[in-house]
Amino acid sequence: DRLAAHGMYFENAFVTTSLCSPSRASILTGQYASTHQIMDNDTPLPTGTPTFPSELQKVGYRTAFIGKWHMGGDNDMPRPGFDHWVSFKGQGAYNNPEMNVDGTRIKEKGYTTDILTDYAVAFIKENHHQEAPYFLYLSHKAIHENFTPAQRHQGEYHGLIVPRPETFGQLEKDYRGKPDWLKKQRNSWHGAERDFQATGYGDFDNFFRLYSEAMLSVDESIGKVTQALEELDALDNTLIIYYSDNGYMMGEQGLIDKRVMYEPSIRVPAFVHWPAVIPQPITKKEMILNIDLGPTILELAGSAIPASMHGQSFASLIRREATSWRDAFVYEYFVDPNAVQTPTIIGLRTEQYSYMTYPGVWDNYELYDLKKD
Repeated sequence: DRLAAHGMYFENAFVTTSLCSPSRASILTGQYASTHQIMDNDTPLPTGTPTFPSELQKVGYRTAFIGKWHMGGDNDMPRPGFDHWVSFKGQGAYNNPEMNVDGTRIKEKGYTTDILTDYAVAFIKENHHQEAPYFLYLSHKAIHENFTPAQRHQGEYHGLIVPRPETFGQLEKDYRGKPDWLKKQRNSWHGAERDFQATGYGDFDNFFRLYSEAMLSVDESIGKVTQALEELDALDNTLIIYYSDNGYMMGEQGLIDKRVMYEPSIRVPAFVHWPAVIPQPITKKEMILNIDLGPTILELAGSAIPASMHGQSFASLIRREATSWRDAFVYEYFVDPNAVQTPTIIGLRTEQYSYMTYPGVWDNYELYDLKKD
């Protein structure tokens, strides 16, 4: 909150595919999933695909990836584009994880968010006084299910009463005009009537509390990274971009998880903190996307932007320069064999409307006027 309040906050930031690996691949490549072909959480990034970290290396940056990679399932080995690598297989574990550090597996002790933060701070300190500029990609495991807060945060929100969203949808009238798959999904793993007992949460309220408690360590992580930069007197001249790979449904439309095109799923928190360039806090209304991050970083680093990238650099927005900008974007999600409750979705999101189609499914399409609905 402190960084966002003193930087450039983007209140309309989105992802083009709301699922971990496809979205992360879009961040790295600047491409839509239909081009980079990462449709699920198991497919590796195709060899030779241009990524913005590889382009940064070409212009002299020392690069590091620290955290959850996820693309390619059980393969935790270093990927192209990074001089320093700290990651783990798949989703990883919240406690006492096995890390792959530059090709060597190390059994760590402690809470994963804290461990990744320590590696990040160490990389910053090691590279601060070097002649070459550096880029750090800190990619937390938290807050993925099963939500497991750090021991120091367990019980922080005990007793918190969690209000149900207006679209929680318990009554028949709540599904009037909606697609049939949406109502059926209510009793699935990704529905608000899922078996919270069987998954160890107990009930929806505790599910939400644990989600929130697990986020606290991420908040502390950002604080520790910021503190390290302050101690090095480097915070003002360091560009920090905060973004997420997807939003999350917490009972809205009767759903849990992401994937769908409803607003809580496709919207993500986003801000840029760079006091040397953004001296005063400002809120931007322009729609920025996950595919824009690579082009933006490359332009600001003085690198050419590969023609393969679909995204648009928002460096001009950061510099507060007059620029023409998009007024719409396409959303795509491809049915996942591991979660067939959500159909393939191709949609169009404009400044006023959200239109959702379901190719291959004989069901209602959805059109919302965002000013009225």
